[in-house]
Amino acid sequence: MTRTLLALVIVTPFALAVLALPAHAGDAASQKYVWMPPVDVTQALNIKVETKATEALLKKADEQCFDADCHEKVATCRKQLATCVIVPSKASVHEQEMENN
Repeated sequence: MTRTLLALVIVTPFALAVLALPAHAGDAASQKYVWMPPVDVTQALNIKVETKATEALLKKADEQCFDADCHEKVATCRKQLATCVIVPSKASVHEQEMENN
């Protein structure tokens, strides 16, 4: 009984640490900055799925923006380039599907 209790006391913290590692890794992955551009910008960039932002893609997006809010979001995405992803809106995806059919 004492051996079992001692083994549980020693093994339990390690088991909890191992179980917590994947959850912590998932939290780090969810720390991304998500930008959903307007429909016309999304279509100009030809984005259909979640796309990792690059400087070239953001430059093209900045050229397509027509209002200050869009330019501001591009600038924010540039500041967080390492974690920024561009996600098309549902309306944009739907419109592209309708054009392709």
